[in-house]
Amino acid sequence: MNKYHYIDDQGNISDALPLAALQKIGLPPATKVLLEGSKQWTTLEQASQGGAVVFPVPPVADVPPSSPPPISAPQPARAASAPSSTPIVGTSKFYPTFFLGVFLGVFGVHRFYVRKIGTGLLQLFTFGGLGIWWFVDMIMILLGKFKDKQGVAIPNISPKMSWSVFVIVVIIGLASGGSDKTSSSSGSSGSTTSSSGWGSSQERRLVGIYQSATPAWVLQLKSGGNYAMEALDTGDKFSGTWSVSGDSGILHGSSSADMAITIQSDGAIVIDKYGYTFVRTQ
Repeated sequence: MNKYHYIDDQGNISDALPLAALQKIGLPPATKVLLEGSKQWTTLEQASQGGAVVFPVPPVADVPPSSPPPISAPQPARAASAPSSTPIVGTSKFYPTFFLGVFLGVFGVHRFYVRKIGTGLLQLFTFGGLGIWWFVDMIMILLGKFKDKQGVAIPNISPKMSWSVFVIVVIIGLASGGSDKTSSSSGSSGSTTSSSGWGSSQERRLVGIYQSATPAWVLQLKSGGNYAMEALDTGDKFSGTWSVSGDSGILHGSSSADMAITIQSDGAIVIDKYGYTFVRTQ
């Protein structure tokens, strides 16, 4: 029975084996084999068909027919491993991407980190797409589907921690935004209430302190529609509310009679009943 040597994938020459044994091992048909006692190489396929050498081969050491040199035990051909369907990246890449996205994501910093400069600039100038684009990015990061510039997904190596941090940040953001709106609304309503009785532009311009020369009186028109008068020589005081329309108005006394006033072109105020002219001092 003819026996053949073959060269394994380590470059070693095997023991001489029957042709049926070589075929049983599962060697590829193109494997080079050498008939025991011969110096001519052929392929396993040609040996099975009784063919001759049809190609040149590199020189190899002669194989003595009686005592072949020590060789390694025959090994089956290694099957090529299938490529992984899920790209693997360094675990150190997830944490910077996640925390930059959480705290600076609206400025696109996490995209700059993974070298996505173009979309990072877009997020910078749009404040994370008004928050919507940032939110989508964060969900992709948390699901382990966010990809770097090479298209390699960055796996979430700490789902429990990352989801907890993200939820807490979102809750704090919503709570702070709600409190800002509440305080702003309160301030607006308070401002509207305080100005509801005297809101004309002319009345706002007249708010200030006025003084008459003879007799010496001080008139203070306050925002909100209140006024106060005081005689500097006697200390007499009056107060009430005031309003104007055009170049005339009225001082409504809380403990005295109402007094009509006239607004002069230079801004001075004249109490019609007494002819007192008040010039603005503040």
